[in-house]
Amino acid sequence: ADLLFTAVEYFKDHEDWNVRRTIAWAVGKRASENVPEQIIDLLKTYLDDQFITESSYDNDPLSGYLNTVRGAAMYSLMRVFSRNEENYLADKWAIICYAVRGENISLRAGAINELIYMIRHDRQQIE
Repeated sequence: ADLLFTAVEYFKDHEDWNVRRTIAWAVGKRASENVPEQIIDLLKTYLDDQFITESSYDNDPLSGYLNTVRGAAMYSLMRVFSRNEENYLADKWAIICYAVRGENISLRAGAINELIYMIRHDRQQIE
């Protein structure tokens, strides 16, 4: 995993959406390991980047959740935060709220997908 995180640091400023999406996917695959804070912060910047140009997934928003930079970043952050849920539960809720309040349909689909897992933590928060 250290080699992966070193590679992410090397390519983190790359502007190509495909590189960014691949970084998010790769980090998500290693979410069970100790992901450095700077990588978590990088994923947060990907999630917040509303100006990135990528394919539209309006007809299949769940695929967009998994196959866009912002969606892959959200997915990976949720996996990373699941590793230490006691400390990151509020962060997970904040991501879901961010996705729901935004206009990106793929992130909204991701929020619905994540709510399936979050319901076990706080049923009242969901209602």
